[in-house]
Amino acid sequence: MLEERVNEELNQIHFLFTEKKLKEAQAKLFNCKRIAIKNRFQNLVPKIEQLKSQLQYLQGNQKREHTTIIKKKVLELGTNVDRLFISDIMKATNINDEDLAISVIKEMIEKKEIYAEFFSISKSIAYDLQANGEEIDKLMEIYREWEEEEVEKKD
Repeated sequence: MLEERVNEELNQIHFLFTEKKLKEAQAKLFNCKRIAIKNRFQNLVPKIEQLKSQLQYLQGNQKREHTTIIKKKVLELGTNVDRLFISDIMKATNINDEDLAISVIKEMIEKKEIYAEFFSISKSIAYDLQANGEEIDKLMEIYREWEEEEVEKKD
């Protein structure tokens, strides 16, 4: 009975993958694995390991997608303001991963994709607007080209 319920949960994880609810899928998968190990449901272990591999792949894809979205939004918003808060970026992108947003911004600053300074205490970026204007136009064009390439690959 319990083994059947765990197997049903594992099947629901596939649905969560399609809905891109990866954190929820990860929590369910962890719980299923814990129950399977505790109750020695050895026949479920291969399915759990397969789902774990799929989850890791999807999480990597999602991180790359979110990184691109955050970069694009930082460039767009940077043309309009001299200071930007991480919370504004998260709200504008609908990505609720503050750590990712901060690491993307720090990387952009380090690689001189934007001319700005990051302030940890206020979790904000202060832009050098004059230096950024020209660079942002160039980088937005590059991101548009990348998006067009991605669309062509999907077709």
